[in-house]
Amino acid sequence: MRTVLIAVAGVSLVVGCTKPKPSFSFRGIYLGLPYREAAARHLITKCYGSEGEERCELTGGPVAGLTWGPIKLTFSDGKLSIIDAMIAKDDLIQGAQALAKAYGEPCDTRTAAIDTTYGPMEINTQVVWCFAEGELVLEKYAYGLEHSDSRITFPYIAPSGPAISGSGDL
Repeated sequence: MRTVLIAVAGVSLVVGCTKPKPSFSFRGIYLGLPYREAAARHLITKCYGSEGEERCELTGGPVAGLTWGPIKLTFSDGKLSIIDAMIAKDDLIQGAQALAKAYGEPCDTRTAAIDTTYGPMEINTQVVWCFAEGELVLEKYAYGLEHSDSRITFPYIAPSGPAISGSGDL
Protein backbone atom coordinates (compact mmCIF):
# COMPACT_ATOMS: atom_id res chain seq x y z
CA MET A 1 0.00 0.00 0.00
CA ARG A 2 1.24 3.49 -0.83
CA THR A 3 1.30 6.19 1.86
CA VAL A 4 0.62 9.78 0.87
CA LEU A 5 1.25 12.76 3.14
CA ILE A 6 -1.05 15.72 2.58
CA ALA A 7 -0.28 19.11 4.17
CA VAL A 8 -3.02 21.71 4.20
CA ALA A 9 -2.75 24.95 6.17
CA GLY A 10 -0.07 23.51 8.43
CA VAL A 11 -1.98 20.30 9.28
CA SER A 12 -0.54 16.97 8.22
CA LEU A 13 -2.77 14.04 7.38
CA VAL A 14 -1.45 10.61 6.46
CA VAL A 15 -3.63 8.91 3.87
CA GLY A 16 -3.36 5.18 3.30
CA CYS A 17 -1.78 4.40 6.66
CA THR A 18 0.04 1.08 6.55
CA LYS A 19 -0.10 0.51 10.33
CA PRO A 20 -2.86 -1.99 11.25
CA LYS A 21 -5.58 -0.68 13.54
CA PRO A 22 -5.73 -2.26 17.00
CA SER A 23 -8.78 -4.10 18.33
CA PHE A 24 -10.85 -2.36 21.00
CA SER A 25 -11.26 -3.68 24.53
CA PHE A 26 -12.19 -2.06 27.85
CA ARG A 27 -12.55 -3.75 31.25
CA GLY A 28 -12.90 -7.14 29.60
CA ILE A 29 -15.54 -6.06 27.10
CA TYR A 30 -15.21 -5.97 23.34
CA LEU A 31 -17.55 -5.64 20.37
CA GLY A 32 -19.23 -8.95 19.73
CA LEU A 33 -19.09 -10.02 23.39
CA PRO A 34 -22.04 -12.39 23.89
CA TYR A 35 -24.73 -11.10 26.25
CA ARG A 36 -24.84 -14.38 28.21
CA GLU A 37 -21.06 -14.27 28.74
CA ALA A 38 -21.19 -10.65 29.95
CA ALA A 39 -23.96 -11.59 32.39
CA ALA A 40 -22.16 -14.74 33.61
CA ARG A 41 -18.97 -12.69 34.20
CA HIS A 42 -21.01 -10.05 36.13
CA LEU A 43 -19.86 -7.29 33.75
CA ILE A 44 -23.37 -5.85 33.31
CA THR A 45 -26.23 -4.70 35.51
CA LYS A 46 -29.64 -3.02 35.20
CA CYS A 47 -30.54 -4.74 31.93
CA TYR A 48 -33.80 -4.15 30.09
CA GLY A 49 -35.25 -4.75 26.66
CA SER A 50 -36.31 -7.86 24.83
CA GLU A 51 -34.21 -10.94 24.20
CA GLY A 52 -31.83 -10.21 21.35
CA GLU A 53 -31.94 -6.41 21.95
CA GLU A 54 -30.82 -5.88 25.56
CA ARG A 55 -29.53 -2.61 27.02
CA CYS A 56 -27.43 -2.74 30.18
CA GLU A 57 -25.02 -0.73 32.30
CA LEU A 58 -21.39 -1.68 32.79
CA THR A 59 -20.52 -2.62 36.36
CA GLY A 60 -17.52 -1.18 38.16
CA GLY A 61 -16.39 2.09 39.64
CA PRO A 62 -15.06 5.34 38.21
CA VAL A 63 -13.07 5.36 35.00
CA ALA A 64 -9.78 7.31 35.17
CA GLY A 65 -11.08 9.23 38.20
CA LEU A 66 -13.57 11.19 36.06
CA THR A 67 -17.26 11.98 36.54
CA TRP A 68 -19.24 9.71 34.20
CA GLY A 69 -22.85 8.97 33.67
CA PRO A 70 -23.71 5.28 33.38
CA ILE A 71 -21.68 3.44 30.74
CA LYS A 72 -24.43 1.88 28.62
CA LEU A 73 -24.01 -1.25 26.53
CA THR A 74 -26.36 -2.34 23.76
CA PHE A 75 -26.50 -6.00 22.74
CA SER A 76 -28.02 -6.71 19.32
CA ASP A 77 -28.76 -10.29 18.34
CA GLY A 78 -27.16 -11.33 21.63
CA LYS A 79 -23.79 -9.60 21.02
CA LEU A 80 -22.34 -6.29 22.21
CA SER A 81 -22.83 -3.75 19.45
CA ILE A 82 -22.65 -0.25 21.02
CA ILE A 83 -20.91 1.36 24.01
CA ASP A 84 -22.21 4.78 25.05
CA ALA A 85 -21.28 7.01 28.01
CA MET A 86 -21.72 10.60 29.11
CA ILE A 87 -18.91 12.53 30.79
CA ALA A 88 -19.18 15.78 32.75
CA LYS A 89 -18.51 18.77 30.51
CA ASP A 90 -15.68 19.98 32.73
CA ASP A 91 -13.91 16.64 32.29
CA LEU A 92 -13.66 16.76 28.47
CA ILE A 93 -9.92 17.45 28.37
CA GLN A 94 -9.17 14.95 31.13
CA GLY A 95 -11.36 12.40 29.29
CA ALA A 96 -9.38 12.89 26.09
CA GLN A 97 -6.12 12.57 28.03
CA ALA A 98 -7.33 9.35 29.70
CA LEU A 99 -8.34 7.87 26.34
CA ALA A 100 -4.99 8.87 24.82
CA LYS A 101 -3.17 7.20 27.73
CA ALA A 102 -5.19 4.00 27.25
CA TYR A 103 -5.38 3.86 23.43
CA GLY A 104 -2.64 6.15 22.12
CA GLU A 105 -2.99 9.40 20.25
CA PRO A 106 -6.30 10.08 18.46
CA CYS A 107 -6.39 9.51 14.71
CA ASP A 108 -8.56 12.55 13.92
CA THR A 109 -10.45 15.58 15.19
CA ARG A 110 -13.65 16.87 13.62
CA THR A 111 -16.14 19.65 14.00
CA ALA A 112 -19.78 19.86 13.01
CA ALA A 113 -21.98 22.96 12.80
CA ILE A 114 -25.42 22.34 14.28
CA ASP A 115 -28.54 24.53 14.35
CA THR A 116 -30.02 24.36 17.84
CA THR A 117 -33.36 25.31 19.32
CA TYR A 118 -31.47 27.61 21.68
CA GLY A 119 -30.41 29.96 18.95
CA PRO A 120 -27.67 30.30 16.37
CA MET A 121 -25.43 27.58 15.05
CA GLU A 122 -23.23 25.79 17.58
CA ILE A 123 -20.07 23.78 16.98
CA ASN A 124 -19.71 20.21 18.18
CA THR A 125 -16.15 18.97 18.55
CA GLN A 126 -15.12 15.33 18.11
CA VAL A 127 -11.87 13.58 19.04
CA VAL A 128 -11.55 10.20 17.29
CA TRP A 129 -9.62 7.00 18.03
CA CYS A 130 -9.53 4.43 15.22
CA PHE A 131 -9.89 0.69 15.86
CA ALA A 132 -10.33 -2.34 13.63
CA GLU A 133 -14.01 -2.47 14.66
CA GLY A 134 -14.77 1.22 14.09
CA GLU A 135 -14.24 4.62 15.68
CA LEU A 136 -14.38 5.57 19.34
CA VAL A 137 -15.56 9.19 19.42
CA LEU A 138 -15.38 11.64 22.32
CA GLU A 139 -17.78 14.40 21.37
CA LYS A 140 -18.58 17.71 23.03
CA TYR A 141 -22.16 18.69 22.31
CA ALA A 142 -22.94 22.41 22.52
CA TYR A 143 -26.46 23.40 23.56
CA GLY A 144 -26.34 27.17 23.58
CA LEU A 145 -23.79 29.42 25.20
CA GLU A 146 -23.72 27.91 28.68
CA HIS A 147 -24.76 24.29 28.19
CA SER A 148 -22.73 21.42 26.87
CA ASP A 149 -22.28 17.70 27.41
CA SER A 150 -19.67 15.25 26.29
CA ARG A 151 -20.34 11.73 25.13
CA ILE A 152 -18.21 8.74 24.19
CA THR A 153 -19.66 6.38 21.60
CA PHE A 154 -18.14 3.21 20.14
CA PRO A 155 -18.49 2.35 17.36
CA TYR A 156 -19.48 5.77 16.13
CA ILE A 157 -22.11 6.02 13.42
CA ALA A 158 -22.39 9.52 12.02
CA PRO A 159 -25.89 10.96 12.34
CA SER A 160 -27.59 12.28 9.25
CA GLY A 161 -27.29 16.01 9.01
CA PRO A 162 -24.48 18.52 8.49
CA ALA A 163 -21.21 17.15 7.22
CA ILE A 164 -18.43 16.59 9.72
CA SER A 165 -15.02 17.78 8.65
CA GLY A 166 -11.75 16.18 9.71
CA SER A 167 -8.86 18.37 10.69
CA GLY A 168 -6.02 15.85 10.56
CA ASP A 169 -3.90 13.90 13.00
CA LEU A 170 -3.35 15.24 16.49
